[in-house]
Amino acid sequence: MALYDDLPLKQNEIRLLRVSLRTIDDVDAPIHCTVKVVNLDKIGAANQYYALSYAWGAPAVYGRFAALTNTRKHPVVCNRHVVQVSENLYCFLRHLRAMLKLADNLFWIDAISINQDENAKEEKAYQIQQMGRIFSSAAAVIAWLGEADEYTETAFSMLVKLADPSVQKMIRFNNTTRAEYTTGLLSVVRLFQRTYFARAWIIQEIVLAESVRVLCGRHEIDWNVITDASHMFSTTGFRDFLNTMHFALTEAEVNFNAPTVLKAIKSGRLGQQWTETLVYTLIRTRNFRSSQSCDKVYSLLGLLQQDILGKDLLRPGYSMQSVEVIYTNTAIRILETGEDLLLLSCVEGELFQHAKAGESMASWVPDWREEKPLGLRGTGYRRYQAAGGLAQRPVIDHVALTLTLKGIMLDRITMTGEAKHEVVRSQWQPFASWLQILVSLPTLYYGIRQNTDVKGEHRLEAFWRTLLVNTGGSTSHMLDQNTSRRTSFAHWFKALYYHRRSNLLDDDDEAWLSEAAPQSSALEHSVLEQGGHEFRADFEHGKHLRLFRTESGYLGLGSESLRSGDEVWIVPGSPVPLIFRTVGGRSRYRLVGGTYLHGFMKGEAVDPLIRGMSTEEVEKQLEQIIIV
Repeated sequence: MALYDDLPLKQNEIRLLRVSLRTIDDVDAPIHCTVKVVNLDKIGAANQYYALSYAWGAPAVYGRFAALTNTRKHPVVCNRHVVQVSENLYCFLRHLRAMLKLADNLFWIDAISINQDENAKEEKAYQIQQMGRIFSSAAAVIAWLGEADEYTETAFSMLVKLADPSVQKMIRFNNTTRAEYTTGLLSVVRLFQRTYFARAWIIQEIVLAESVRVLCGRHEIDWNVITDASHMFSTTGFRDFLNTMHFALTEAEVNFNAPTVLKAIKSGRLGQQWTETLVYTLIRTRNFRSSQSCDKVYSLLGLLQQDILGKDLLRPGYSMQSVEVIYTNTAIRILETGEDLLLLSCVEGELFQHAKAGESMASWVPDWREEKPLGLRGTGYRRYQAAGGLAQRPVIDHVALTLTLKGIMLDRITMTGEAKHEVVRSQWQPFASWLQILVSLPTLYYGIRQNTDVKGEHRLEAFWRTLLVNTGGSTSHMLDQNTSRRTSFAHWFKALYYHRRSNLLDDDDEAWLSEAAPQSSALEHSVLEQGGHEFRADFEHGKHLRLFRTESGYLGLGSESLRSGDEVWIVPGSPVPLIFRTVGGRSRYRLVGGTYLHGFMKGEAVDPLIRGMSTEEVEKQLEQIIIV
């Protein structure tokens, strides 16, 4: 294209543009802008710029926005050359030229600043490598949510109110106050249904930003205000209340947690090794979307900055490699460079693999095309140390794509229950398999401490902690003994159990429930349900996990893909136990995924004191296995 022929880019150079102000009172007048080349190493007061963060396609999938596409069919005149842009970007540029203070700035906008022609893939790949610097060097990032609609003004006003902790408290606990804010809350729901909050590229764009200004039509708000509201929705049972409203929450996904996730990534990456940053971000952002599956990885490379320069396996290449190869190369680089095997817990088995016939990946390679929020409660893996201090470096065959590891086989799965989402979807009613697993356990649960002096815990205690993977709220450690979630669970369980009129529990179970929630026996069903909100808020995480019991009576919660006969292993380097399935012989396996196994998450299985053997004897139990 002539514009880009006139403005070729050298190393560390980018194109910036300035939109010409509207000179006539005609919103449909052609948009003009000037484009110039600057060097990122020489950014100063004279060429300070803003970077635009936006969705190429429809800003929302409801109402009049649903018809918008990412087709570039709207002309913008740049240095007297015409560049075609998508409708959502065109709407932003039209607003921008009417905003006197903002329009006077230079902008970096990918659709114009990068040559989007098919024959310019080399430039695109290089510019993607520079996007970390582009967004971190910008004076500010402008987050464009799209044109305003009938909900926008009310939503922005409500978000400001929600930034006040006292208002949050009133709405959460006062039904009368809550009703007064219904219209505002519904408008906020609509805002979080905008596609911007599910876009993979905003991860690096927001995380690396010096500051973020949010625009929706002519309305503006600070990103931190949105983040405060997001945190409230994500970490409390308030989502339950929104679900009870007569509102089409299913019309489009509501991405309440996106700003909270981005804040966690921003604070967590400081001091991390690049492999840790990449793995934890991939885990946290599974539900973020990109038009090209390879961008689930490429959109994060800017977070790694200089750490990945020269690493060929992570270099963007849009025309040279399949998605399967890109994901495999990413896994290889992480496993060969990283300090642990956390990546292996991101595998979730065949139910969540999307490779086409003839293009399948090795079972140890996570398929990031799966957008469901998988795994054990986001990135809470730091709280677990199932392998204690044992570590190892895996051996990878780059040709056969096999992974050789050592581990200890703990037990075999013999009973499987419902996946958590199946219980939620059925309005919490038919969880018969859970109850069968529960009552199959002895009254006291010991885990691996069966023959020690340690006092066992009641099976209902082990049951509820397993359902929550012993995690609650935003704490960075496992739940302690004096947690309020025990009482909340007892309310929740009684509301469901007695509503089913089941008689599977014995007197010891009834006594435990009465002690956990002494006042609950006289409460109505609806009041019991309300008391269980704290438990339910934590239960909502990790919906695609399945309850299971092993041959020795261990209780666990692992990948929905698990089944009877699968084996649970402790693998040095993995913070959680892993589930394997035998294929073609004793030493060859497919990886099913990571799991929570109650009583085994602090290294108990390899603790010499608990096992009654020396460290050397424990290590001698390690078997070599090949993962295909």
